[in-house]
Amino acid sequence: MADIEPKKNRDGTTIDTNQYVAFILAIAVPVIGLLFGIYMKTERNPLADRVIIVSVISLIVWAFLIVVI
Repeated sequence: MADIEPKKNRDGTTIDTNQYVAFILAIAVPVIGLLFGIYMKTERNPLADRVIIVSVISLIVWAFLIVVI
């Protein structure tokens, strides 16, 4: 059985546009990124758990920055 290679972007990555958007939202607007990560999880996207973790960490960092500054 032949191995099927995933479609690659010009830079060599295999991440698609929705996943790029999810990570940007997770860092810039963690609450919306978290909701998008949950949506991705319902769609059974393999990167959904990473997006949720990045959103939670980003939310903690943003909250810390808001409280300290």
